[in-house]
Amino acid sequence: MNRLDLWAKKYRLSPKLVLIATLSGLIALLFLLFIFPSCLNQMERIAIENNLENLGSFLLGHAAADEGPLPLSETLAQLIEQADSTLSGISIRILPRNEASKEQEVDMTRRGDVYYTKFFTDELGNEYELVLAAKPNYHLPAGYRVWRLLIIGIYLLGVWYILFRRVDLPKTQTVPATTAEPAKHSLERQALISGIAAGTIHEIRSPLTAARGFVQLLATLMPENELTHKYSEYALLEMDRIEQLLQEYMLLSEAVVPESVPLNLLDIAHNSYLLMEGVMSQKQIRFQFEGKQPACILGDALYLQHALQHLLYNAAEATPPNGYVRVTVDTTETTVILTISDTGTGIEPEVLEHCFDPFYSTKPSGIGLGLAICQRIVTHMQGTIDITSQVGQGTTVRMIFPRVANCSQE
Repeated sequence: MNRLDLWAKKYRLSPKLVLIATLSGLIALLFLLFIFPSCLNQMERIAIENNLENLGSFLLGHAAADEGPLPLSETLAQLIEQADSTLSGISIRILPRNEASKEQEVDMTRRGDVYYTKFFTDELGNEYELVLAAKPNYHLPAGYRVWRLLIIGIYLLGVWYILFRRVDLPKTQTVPATTAEPAKHSLERQALISGIAAGTIHEIRSPLTAARGFVQLLATLMPENELTHKYSEYALLEMDRIEQLLQEYMLLSEAVVPESVPLNLLDIAHNSYLLMEGVMSQKQIRFQFEGKQPACILGDALYLQHALQHLLYNAAEATPPNGYVRVTVDTTETTVILTISDTGTGIEPEVLEHCFDPFYSTKPSGIGLGLAICQRIVTHMQGTIDITSQVGQGTTVRMIFPRVANCSQE
């Protein structure tokens, strides 16, 4: 891509228009340098010749019969109404019309000294020839010379600007493919989830509810059969798992909209902490909780606790024995900040970039919906969630919600 194309793209112009403007500037510069001065010289010559047309009787009256040169002084030029003394100092000869004068004129012409000739006849009928014996030295107006230098300088500066200055294209014109492609795929996956979930979850739940009823009935009809009772419990647990998975699909597909009521985030975070104490203790993980009252936000307590449970399970899985997991709830004048940090294995940078993408998971048994659902819940509550992590040092999840004045629902 050449320089003209770059400038055209920068200012959203046609490359042909930029080329035409550049050539027009060059033509204007050449006109100022060469053609316009010649036009001024020609206009001045015409003015001189017009003045010489009216000099005949005056020059003849003052030259007598002298055939020598007659220098015109500035005073004489003023007498003949030549205001700018254009003819001042120019040698003028008045020659009688005879053979000697003709030879003299031929000799002057050969030397290039003859610029202008004019024939006159006096009152006695004698013929004379007025010869301008030196070419006038034309002078352009001082103001014109200043303007010409200024215009030339501006043009040269513009040429330097176009040819050598760096061209920064508008940032909105190009989007790197590495950034655009993941965003496009994410939107496509989201649309796919929404389309499938809304139409199929209800159809799956209907036979699942019927199967649950038959399993429960079978367990009551055969209470003394230990194998029947054992397998019925397993079946009901798996059905609960399917029901939870369907609930997550519905939440992610926006088929279910969480409530937005005043609640105390500190209470919900503390409840999640209590539910996870057993898991953390079993893995020998130091579990800490810090919070301040009150921490009032608008949201759905059930879905928010679901998101916190998922984040705490992730922290427990990533943290080795003798590590720690800390939950903190802080408040500012306008926000409530909930932070979950651990000293686990951390997340690789390339994995961290896609952690909120649906169906993206590095776990063999995972389906990649947990963090996407957490983001959906937090976003619906007008909050934000971000994850920072360093491999080998741990991970920190921070959620920020708008703070409200009162936690009461009345």
